[in-house]
Amino acid sequence: MGSTKGEAAVSAATPKPDAEVVLSRLKDFQKRTVEHVFDRMYLADEPTRRFLVADEVGLGKTLVARGVIARVVDHLWQQRSINIIYICSSGDIARQNVQRLNVSSDVEFKLPDRITLLPQHVEDLKKNKLNFIALTPGTSFDLKHQTGRVEERVLLYWMLKSIWNLEGVAPKNVLQVGVGRKAFRDLLERFDRDRGISRGLKSAFRAALADDNAACRQQGKSTLKVRFNRLCRELPKSREWKQIPEDTRVEIRSVIGELRALLAETCIRSLSPDLIVLDEFQRFRTLLEGQDDAGLLAEKLFEWKDVRVLLLSATPYKMYTRGLDAGEDDHYRDFLKTISFLLSETAAAERIDRTLREFRRSLPACG
Repeated sequence: MGSTKGEAAVSAATPKPDAEVVLSRLKDFQKRTVEHVFDRMYLADEPTRRFLVADEVGLGKTLVARGVIARVVDHLWQQRSINIIYICSSGDIARQNVQRLNVSSDVEFKLPDRITLLPQHVEDLKKNKLNFIALTPGTSFDLKHQTGRVEERVLLYWMLKSIWNLEGVAPKNVLQVGVGRKAFRDLLERFDRDRGISRGLKSAFRAALADDNAACRQQGKSTLKVRFNRLCRELPKSREWKQIPEDTRVEIRSVIGELRALLAETCIRSLSPDLIVLDEFQRFRTLLEGQDDAGLLAEKLFEWKDVRVLLLSATPYKMYTRGLDAGEDDHYRDFLKTISFLLSETAAAERIDRTLREFRRSLPACG
């Protein structure tokens, strides 16, 4: 495959990791697992996009994942860039495992604590031949705290300033929320717009806002821009957060929350993942179900074109519960949910469900 000058420059800056060196450090059964996973994901006549490695604690699932990453990086090396995303339940676990997963001594794992702060990192990611990004559901996907962190609102202000042509102090007052006036203004002034915002991501956010506006108009709802401008008129002067009427505070939270969600969705798309590793995924199963904010964001990652998803777990679902236990069918529901995610097809999981139920009904007759 031919390469442009830009590709050559990037490739020269990042030496290609040696997959065989990584695999040579694995035990034979780990190596066989790596080769089987890689074969099913990339070389099979009908490759699967999702694969589960479920093994006992202590048998080296993380090392298997490292081997798979090495194989994938080697396989995709001719691409312009390769993005590997590792998702685990906490930042502590991420920091513990990222070095064990890293197959390149020349590339460091990035651990952004908010998806919505990615506009400050995207340009750096695009310059790299190989990127490792660690995410956690609690910090990277969680949008329950609707107004978010002050750094997110500072970023939103500068993005919206050029997209919506914000003027005056009122927009600052809306986004200030509970932060002191001087502290928030100082953060705004110190923000480096030239280096702090990806132009491509700002353009994508502009398009996402336009699509959202069109959807709101079609549904007969006020657009985010109309609602934001209305809040600006209600807050022409800075006031303490507690002095703002409760209904206005509710609307501020709602508007900022929707803006953050839209920005997060835009940022997720910008990651363009090639391989996603979900470590002990049963600890954050809601990510796989796509029913809350975090799940809907994660779904956009999992459905990215050509992405492969590797799940790791010692206990992918609850194997057994007694009839008297609370929620006695949880083990079976968890099993079906796991199957449904792996197959990416609800109908296939339903067929398996019917087959198992028929089998269970036939057992007494066999006795």
